[in-house]
Amino acid sequence: MKFKGKALKSLIDTQIKSIILSSVFMLISSSAYSAVTLSEFIQMSEQFDQANPDYIICYHPRYNMSFSEYLNELIDMGKITQPVADWAKSQGYYPYLGYFFETSSWEVVLSCRVRPYTFTSIN
Repeated sequence: MKFKGKALKSLIDTQIKSIILSSVFMLISSSAYSAVTLSEFIQMSEQFDQANPDYIICYHPRYNMSFSEYLNELIDMGKITQPVADWAKSQGYYPYLGYFFETSSWEVVLSCRVRPYTFTSIN
């Protein structure tokens, strides 16, 4: 199969994006089984700008619990540390979990801004 011009560029762009995304998830999953530290969580919150098209993932969850209950559950699960929960509460960010089939586990993959509809209450 031969590709020319825009079709070839599009194919290469798609492959490059796939490689980058795969690399990011490999790095994230390699830190599986360890709680996210405060510096990692702050870096996650700075990484995803609301103008970034990937940020849309932060708009779909609706958790049937309060913000504090959610953070406490993540601490109990060993996904975040207490300093992360304290910073998240004070700055209005929450850890977003992604599922990794390689490790069969849920891990913190990014930090999203808390919205009024995300939790039953923000406390």
